Amino acid sequence: MKRMAMLAAAATLGIGASAMADGQFVAGIDISGWGDLSKAEVDLGGGIKVQVTGIGWDMTLNAIDGAWFSDATFYFGAPDQDPQVFLTPGSGVNESGEMFFTSNGILKLGDFGIPPIQLDGGILQLEMSTLGWNVTVKEGGVIWVQYNIIPAPGALALVGLAGLVSRRRRA
Repeated sequence: MKRMAMLAAAATLGIGASAMADGQFVAGIDISGWGDLSKAEVDLGGGIKVQVTGIGWDMTLNAIDGAWFSDATFYFGAPDQDPQVFLTPGSGVNESGEMFFTSNGILKLGDFGIPPIQLDGGILQLEMSTLGWNVTVKEGGVIWVQYNIIPAPGALALVGLAGLVSRRRRA
């Protein structure tokens, strides 16, 4: 199991993050070579509360020896809790071989009636499990995670207080 800060993760796991215009962040997690029971803990918030609001994927799965693409499942959640979201990119594809799967962008959890994944410590646990043990992710596999950082109530109070003080000075 790996625990890493965002900067260290960028070098070791191939994680990159970017901010979007709406204040959301997107992190790409390199899952190349993953197979049964591969897992990582990714620090998205640096100890600050985070809400995961969307997930995307671009990956080529390799299923051999009777394993099917539908055998591979990814679990998302906080390290100290049961997984909150399950993703099966090859759902319904009950065959072996090599096949590319994509979400064609980020899928918002709310659009499917799924509440955001709450990560109180900002750490996302991502795990892959396969029923047949013979499904792997080929080179270049990425899972995309869209999230926002939830500021502490004290920080919001300070911002509000600063706004009141600056308004008073102008008056």
